[in-house]
Amino acid sequence: MSQPTDMTISNQLMPQARTELNAILAALLSLNAGGSAPSYKVDHCLWLDISETPWVLKIWDGNDWIPFIEFSATSNKVNFINMTGGDARSEAANIAQIQDGDFNWLGTITGATNTLSASLSPAITAYKAGMEVWGIAAGAPTGAATLALNGLSAKAVQNRGAALIGNEWKSGDLVGFRYDGTQFQIINPAVLDENDMASNSALRPPSQKSVKAFVDGKASEFRRIPQKIKNEDYTLVLADGGGHIYRAQADTTARTWTIPANSAVAFSIGTAVTLVNDGGSEDVTIAITDDTLVDGDGNTGSRTLAPNGIATILKVTATRWKISGTGLS
Repeated sequence: MSQPTDMTISNQLMPQARTELNAILAALLSLNAGGSAPSYKVDHCLWLDISETPWVLKIWDGNDWIPFIEFSATSNKVNFINMTGGDARSEAANIAQIQDGDFNWLGTITGATNTLSASLSPAITAYKAGMEVWGIAAGAPTGAATLALNGLSAKAVQNRGAALIGNEWKSGDLVGFRYDGTQFQIINPAVLDENDMASNSALRPPSQKSVKAFVDGKASEFRRIPQKIKNEDYTLVLADGGGHIYRAQADTTARTWTIPANSAVAFSIGTAVTLVNDGGSEDVTIAITDDTLVDGDGNTGSRTLAPNGIATILKVTATRWKISGTGLS
């Protein structure tokens, strides 16, 4: 729109004065929009320069028109011009500062070996959950460590929720920490080499000898078939895989042991369960829900396990079990 020649209303008749006043108000409402700068500028005067694409809002500082905001009439977007970036927590950052990681960079992490300290700029006044910082380690930790930022209280440093044991990083490493609300967690623990393991026994994998000793000590457990006594009607559960269900001699009541449908209890294919009817009398019915139970002759459906009978069921597909044994019909 056109701009008035000045912002002063001269002495004149009321109709002319009203026309001039309307022009001045229109200029104010439009931020003095025009293709050229208003001639009546004063300090702090705003001018929306519509000769540029996108439009540019400028302010007069007494000597120059300073552009500071672009308005795109086609994309309806606003862009701040020549942002130098913030240097206080309450100021806006520019893209360069964000890309450069200015606000979470610690520089060199100093302090004693396990008592670390560093500073962010601008300084933080409190730790916040989710806060992430990075820096260059001045040395390697030798055990449990803490980190303090900008003079705040020191917080424990952990590796996946556990206290450090030493050599989680080396001198000169780029190290990241994320505050979880209570302590700092390492983002990128170092890959350990043989020298690290040589200097810290806690980092070493078990020796072949110690593994063999462990296996030998557990050998009897590996070789046995765990027992679950069921002198009652019973439906198998996942924990029964690899074990045996036992009906004791003292039980003289007919029982039903049920294989649940795969949709209810999804045993892994290859699961085997041994069924033992050691009862003095009465059978155990091996029933199945929805899925298929097949014996060695191709018969399907529930099977009967007589007293002193032993049978094994083996899951061969998601919904199919095979059964074989003695005393089975």
